Parts: sequence; C-alpha cells; structure tokens
Amino acid sequence: REGMKDDIRLTLACGDYDRTRPLWDGSVRPEGISLNCIVLEPNEIFRRMLKEEAFDVSEMSLSNYITECGKNPRRFVAIPVFLSRAFRHSNLYVNRRSGIREARDLRGKRIGVSEYHTTLALWLRGILQEEYQVSPAEAEWFTGGVEAPGPDDRMGDFTPPPGVKIHRPPPGKCLSGMLRDGELDVLLNPRKPGCYDGREIARLWENYREMETDYYARTKIFPIMHVVVIKREIYMKHPWAAQSLYRAFTRAKETAITKLTRMGTLPVTLPWAFSEAERAMDLMGRDFWPYGVEANRHVLETMLRYAKEQGLCLPRITVDDLFPAKIAD
Repeated sequence: REGMKDDIRLTLACGDYDRTRPLWDGSVRPEGISLNCIVLEPNEIFRRMLKEEAFDVSEMSLSNYITECGKNPRRFVAIPVFLSRAFRHSNLYVNRRSGIREARDLRGKRIGVSEYHTTLALWLRGILQEEYQVSPAEAEWFTGGVEAPGPDDRMGDFTPPPGVKIHRPPPGKCLSGMLRDGELDVLLNPRKPGCYDGREIARLWENYREMETDYYARTKIFPIMHVVVIKREIYMKHPWAAQSLYRAFTRAKETAITKLTRMGTLPVTLPWAFSEAERAMDLMGRDFWPYGVEANRHVLETMLRYAKEQGLCLPRITVDDLFPAKIAD
C-alpha cells in the first residue's frame, strides 16, 4: 500500500469470464482502486488498446505484448495474470483436397490466419516446428478477415519476419471462403470456420483432445494466450496498483475455481462441468490455471523462444523483462 492515499479510478477492459466476473460484479475489489469495468470482445480490446491506448488496464494478446516490449519507449506494463489459456491442436483446419493427411504435409502449403502475430498462430507455428519440423518459412501465409473481409492489422507497424511470405486476400475475399474454394490449404482459427463440414473441410487432428492431453503430460505446458496490461504512465505514477490488481485478479480466479469444485449446482451451462474440472485437476493439479511468473516460467520461456525463432521478439528479452519485479507470486 506504499504511496496509496485515496482510491484511484481505473478503467478495466476484459472479456466476460467466470474468472473476471467477481471484479465487475463488485464481490472482489482491488485495494485502493475503484474499477470501471468494461466487458468487450477481446480482439476489439486489443485493437483499441494497441491503436489508441483506450483503457487504463486491459486484457492483451501476450504475443502482441511481447512484440511491444521491443519498442522504445514501452507503452504498457504487464502483470502475470493470464485471462485466456487454451490448447490449440483443435484449431488447425485443412482442405482435404490439398492432400494433407498429417502435420508434415503442411510444408509448402498456403496457410490463412487472421493476423500473423496472434498468440494462437505463435503457439501453433512453434508446435509445428518443434514437434513436426515444419518451419514458418516453408509455408505461404495469408492474413485477413476469416468470415468477411477484415480490417487492417491491429499492429499497424508490424513488419513480416525475414524469409516469411505474407499476403492479403484478394479484394472481397475472406479466409474461410478461400479455404472452402481451395485457394487456401490450411486455416488457423480459434473456432470452426463457416466452411467447416467435417469432411472436405476438417480439423487436421480430429483426436485433438487426446493429443492435447498427451501434449500437456509430456511438456507441462498449458498455453497462455492473454495477459493483463497497465498503461505505463499509470504504472509509473501508481506502481503499487500492479500488485493490488494482481491480488484482486487472483482472488477472482480462486472464486471461479471454487464454484467449479464446491457448489452443489452447476455454475455454468455445461452438463459435465464438475467432471471436467475433476479431470483437469487429476492431470494438472488443483490450480490448473495458475497466475504468477514462477508457476508459469517454463510456459513463458517456451513462448519467448518461439517468438524469437519466429522473428516476433528481440533476442535480448527475457521472462523477467515482461513483468515488474515487485509483483509477488
């Protein structure tokens, strides 16, 4: 609480998750901070924060934040709160007419993704290169809107890494339509594209749950997608706010996990929510969604290595450069 007097007012923009709801329903409050919580779709938050610095505190793509860390001056300070995590083996869609039957068949193919620098794409490229020896430079990349022609890249100054070919779709075309029509061979996307039919347009790995479970058992990696950032000018003026926010987000997440493990009625509209929580804890431990640097160091180091290999991150950046040293785990 050093340096704290009256409450400061901060605007927080984040997605609608069980792990954030206690912050915007007021059941968890960060000490010394009055939060004005705005619930938005994450990609809108990222675009507005990167282009306009529109919020005091916000959810942020971790790959975008890592790229931002190479800029001078840095605009944001992150706290080790990971609002989105996801295994990504289910998010690789292929046109079977392209002759793709296994991951190694992706060499030389045309791959679509909304933006080259998304965290989803970073993880999938890293997994493809590390486990299947398919490098990003061996493919041709297309970036744009998935279901409709998309807006400009949210990182307006993004420069393609050396040796990587990145194109925009032809005017009026979207990535889902291009995959359907055979103009793309592969699409990386967090949800099923509109052209998905499970036959010609299908997942590369239909047994993705089995593969993701095996991936975690081997690597102990639950991929991190999003982090929480504070505008640097606010952090410099109120450095204690980072610790206060970290503690509040941690309490909010613990509330969500408690509801999944101790309630007698389902807290979410999912019939097997309790058994899914038990399965996750059997594999990953009770805190299967950890915050903090040390509990995630191996995951963060892997992600930074992928970012450097893919030309998204300066070689000198380390895990400890990403977060303030004073935030306790």
